[in-house]
Order: sequence, then C-alpha cells, then structure tokens
Amino acid sequence: AGFGTVVLRSELTDGKKIGLLVPQYGSVEIFEPICSAIREESSNHFWQVDLPTELLDSRDKKRTSELFCAKFIREKFDGVFFSPSNRVEDNVDFNLGILDRLQKAGIKVVLIDREIVNWPNQTACDLVAVDNILAGLKVCEHMLKQGCKKIAFAKHTTSSTMIDLRIIGARQAIHQQNLPPEMLTIIEMDEQHNPEEIIKQGPCGLICANDEMAADLMRKLLDNGIRIPGDLKVAGFDDVKYAEFLSVPLTSYRQPCEEIGRIAVHTILTRFAHPEFASIRVNLQGDLVTRFSTSIQ
Repeated sequence: AGFGTVVLRSELTDGKKIGLLVPQYGSVEIFEPICSAIREESSNHFWQVDLPTELLDSRDKKRTSELFCAKFIREKFDGVFFSPSNRVEDNVDFNLGILDRLQKAGIKVVLIDREIVNWPNQTACDLVAVDNILAGLKVCEHMLKQGCKKIAFAKHTTSSTMIDLRIIGARQAIHQQNLPPEMLTIIEMDEQHNPEEIIKQGPCGLICANDEMAADLMRKLLDNGIRIPGDLKVAGFDDVKYAEFLSVPLTSYRQPCEEIGRIAVHTILTRFAHPEFASIRVNLQGDLVTRFSTSIQ
C-alpha cells in the first residue's frame, strides 16, 4: 500500500496543497495508472505529484490512512483525492470517520474509484469512478451470449461497494432477458481463494470481482482438472496489466484508468472554483475485452 502527496499550483488554485490518499496503491493494479494520470494532468495546472516509495510496503492500511489523514489536517492541506479502503475492519465506519475528519478541517475531498457507503446511499462529496453497474451488466450479458445457463459471481467477504454495484448490474442483465434470478449465485471467497465451493456448485460461467482474483482462481481450478473455457468460462474486471498474459487469456472489463485520473483533477479544480455546486458524480464507461477464457468450445 502507499500514498502520494500532490502539491498543486495554477491561477485558480494558487497556494493550494492536495493529498492523494490511496491505501491500495501498489496492491490493486488500477491505482498505478490512475495516480500516474493524476500526476500527468496535474502538471498542466499544479506544482508536482509525489508518491513516497518508503510507504509502498505498508500493509496496515488502517494505520497508514490515519497517519496521512492526520498529516493532511496538521499541514493544512486544501484538498484530498481519497480512495476508501475496504480491506479494514468496519470499513464503512472507518472511512466515514476519515472523511469526516478531513471535511471538518475544511479540506475538499474527491473520491476516486469507489463510494464509501452502500448503494443507493451516497456521501456528499464528489466522486469519479467507472460505472460499475454497467460493467457488471456487460460482463453478465457476455456470459449469457456465450451460452451460460448457470453463472456464479465470486467476491471477497469484505468487498467494497463497487463490487456490490457490479452484482446489481449482473442481476439486471438476467432480469432484462426475463431469465430466472436463480441463474446467478454469489460465492464469497476467503483470502486463499479456495475453489471448492465453485467446483461444488458447478456453474458454467464465473464472474470474478477483479482480475487478480480471476487469475488465482483460474490457476487453482485448472489444477483441479477444470477446463477453461471448456467446462467453465471465466471473466474479471480491470484489464490493466496481466489479463492478456495469463496461461488462459482472461476476458475482462477494462477500467478507464487514465480518464478517471484526469477527470478527478478537473473535478477538484471545479470544486475549488465553485464550492457551492452540488456533488459532482462522474461514472465513466469502460470496455469489455473478450479473450479465450470465455470463448465457445
């Protein structure tokens, strides 16, 4: 995990300091290109973007979040790009506490990639993310087109609100085709990604919460004699680094990481210029990239 500190300057934001609070940096693949895009776009408006490498090995996301929140408040930062961590105990309450402390200190906050609270609730701050309902819908639609009659959605027990939105989208895909809702089942995975429950349920399509989970599960399923895509079609989300290089190239819904980063910068610029505006909610469309893992055999 790690963080970046952004110090911004432009005619509009003269003298402002911005912190980048991303506890998943270095462990979730989408955040490197998102932060890189923030860095590049910031160079057109601001001073600099700093990602301290000494923090990238930190595994205590809760403590690191608290330390950086305290730093931003102590050093009187003006704004923060915040991606809430779901891999902490009582993650909703914890992240709301971080948000509350920042906002009470007068710091403008733009959420990136995910909301803190469960849908349909929303916090009152700005957000830039992929449209996760659409993402889930598109992946499930693809599974249905590939002939899948029984689909499982694998997620962590402590998954974030964005995963719940992807499940809503998958359910909507089934509903739109007047198919029975029982066609989609949710399987909660432990940290070891034990494939036993998937093998027991025997779906013909498996949607994974992200590509990292999909890659690990595919390896374990192959080791158990499951043929992909012959016995089981598998898809994930993100498509940043390694989906196309796996032993079975993975179908994945590509996140528009560069656009998320760039638009986040413009969102905080707008917030500084117009603090009276209602919350800005930007949900971007990604692309489904189909590969061998969901092909028809």
